[in-house]
Amino acid sequence: MVVSGLEKMNISFPDGQDAGKITENSLFLLPKGFTIDFAFNENRENYVIVCQIDNLHWNPQTTSNELFLDDFCLAIPRTITLNEENSALMRKIFRQVTELTASALPADAKAGELLAQSILSEFVRHSSDSLPEKIHPAASGMKQAIDGDVNFTYSLNKIMADFPFSPVHLRRLFHQAYHTTPAEYRARKRFSKIQELMSDARLSLKEIADAAGMNNVTHLNSFVKKQCGLTPAQLRKNIKL
Repeated sequence: MVVSGLEKMNISFPDGQDAGKITENSLFLLPKGFTIDFAFNENRENYVIVCQIDNLHWNPQTTSNELFLDDFCLAIPRTITLNEENSALMRKIFRQVTELTASALPADAKAGELLAQSILSEFVRHSSDSLPEKIHPAASGMKQAIDGDVNFTYSLNKIMADFPFSPVHLRRLFHQAYHTTPAEYRARKRFSKIQELMSDARLSLKEIADAAGMNNVTHLNSFVKKQCGLTPAQLRKNIKL
């Protein structure tokens, strides 16, 4: 991520061809083999995470970055221009990742990995803006219904019952449109809300469980553990944003 003080940053494809320029207040994601020619002045502020993403590749035919997820391939942007709000949030995330990954504690390292994944998810989210597929109305309607149930009041079966298709067919339509199942999508939405709630130190785990549509704290414990390998207490300890 480049924030300020940039004088130049030119990137090249692995074959040496020009791949464009990086500007300030932007995120960029480069697979192995890319090269960068850059210069900063005294106002330099930038952040770098070096990681191994085995399913991220550069396609020399299309010159695009491709992320392979299960049985499909997603073209994702190399750069994302950030507005002021997103830039501030990403700066916090990068700083937190740096602190956590420098820790010798396994729980901190795991939390750092999770935060780094949230940066990658930003690229995946932007990829959906250019997907050429036509989304079935039932799939988009179900996504809207899941998004609208912000307090997780209704079960997924209840949401599906409002559509004139079988659950099996609905899951197929949803997966074709969004490359994930309704259950997986809803779980990620719920986990995101839990993380947001945990940043409020005034809320007890019982209150967080209730707000996330959980029956009890035991349900919250098992759900969080399944999502990230940490207990709610461990996760909360590492959320400082």
